[in-house]
Amino acid sequence: MRVLLDTHIILDFVLERSPFFNNAKLLLTQAENSEIEAIMTATTVTDIYYISAKIKGGRSPESF
Repeated sequence: MRVLLDTHIILDFVLERSPFFNNAKLLLTQAENSEIEAIMTATTVTDIYYISAKIKGGRSPESF
């Protein structure tokens, strides 16, 4: 089965957001174990970086 991962699923996992963290972790574990084929769009990668950097206080894209 091929599954398109929405930006929010990845953010739920990366930021450990309740109550969705466990479901996101399950999906990513299934992908890691090749139980499902997980894909995401190219813009999802940049969105995840931008949003998580703002929330976690990392290097923001504006500082480049």
